[in-house]
Amino acid sequence: MRNVVISLLVVAALGLGVTLLRHKAPPALEPVGPAAEPPAAAQPPTPSAPSPEPAPAPPLGAAEALGKAEALTKGGRRAEAVPYYERVLAAEPDGKSAKRAAKALAEHYAGLKQDRKALGYWLRTDLSGEARAQLDAKAKAAADSLLTSTPTLDDLVVTVAPGDTLGTLAKRLGTTPECIARVNRIQNVNAIVVGQRLKVIQGTFRILVEKRARRLTLLLDGVPVRTYGVGIGADQKTPTFTFTIEEKVPDPPWHPPGRAPLPYGHPENILGTRWMGFRPTPEYAGFGIHGTTKDQTIGEAASNGCVRMHNTDVEELFDLVPRGTLVEIRD
Repeated sequence: MRNVVISLLVVAALGLGVTLLRHKAPPALEPVGPAAEPPAAAQPPTPSAPSPEPAPAPPLGAAEALGKAEALTKGGRRAEAVPYYERVLAAEPDGKSAKRAAKALAEHYAGLKQDRKALGYWLRTDLSGEARAQLDAKAKAAADSLLTSTPTLDDLVVTVAPGDTLGTLAKRLGTTPECIARVNRIQNVNAIVVGQRLKVIQGTFRILVEKRARRLTLLLDGVPVRTYGVGIGADQKTPTFTFTIEEKVPDPPWHPPGRAPLPYGHPENILGTRWMGFRPTPEYAGFGIHGTTKDQTIGEAASNGCVRMHNTDVEELFDLVPRGTLVEIRD
């Protein structure tokens, strides 16, 4: 009997040992930090990542950027060369290298059937004679037809669908409701009807202000489409800088320094009928483009630093350009 009991105790002890082995805790001295990766064979296959977009060109000089761009183009990688060509134009906008870069970009966008953008770059090349005359004629036609309902170059013609408004169309197509209305001679913005066909200007607007010439040029994909006379700041108060239009206000009040705001229409409110305020920067704040109640100052250096325009001109510009438009001010 005693032997049987001992045998049962041995068997029970062995079973307890097996159980303890099965539930053994991890060693107390595990390394602290990220978990070790499992063996490579245990990892599921990693899906291949999509090809990244071409990175912006690094800050090279014009000569280095042109060399890089032309090497990429020669190797059949023209799309990757685009930011390098743009770098050349930014570094030396009027040099020989810029003209070579502009020609390459013109050919690139012509191949993509982006005709207006191609024309904008062709205008920056050194073409002369009959070829230049043809370019100038195309640019003039683009400018003349800008505010007509006749589509040119890359413009769209859209058909109004149920639920469309000028606001929804403008948001979807990257323009302004006022621009669609002005181009299509729409007097009542709520009066568009289903099935109506509307011209929509496509492309990127940019504004160039030349202080010495007292001139503002509106460019669409690099093609000059409007030129206006302007007034600038007295005593060099208008900075030479590139701004972004952030604020657009019709019938604007004026906030003169140290005084209460003056509502639109107040005899001392000098802002005219429209205000397009620039996004503040660490260097400059409070600047913008506006109309005027003093038409005689257009062409003069008489403002506190803002760019002044005739009211009819600023109203047209206001309608055409969206928020986010770049404004380059040069001497």
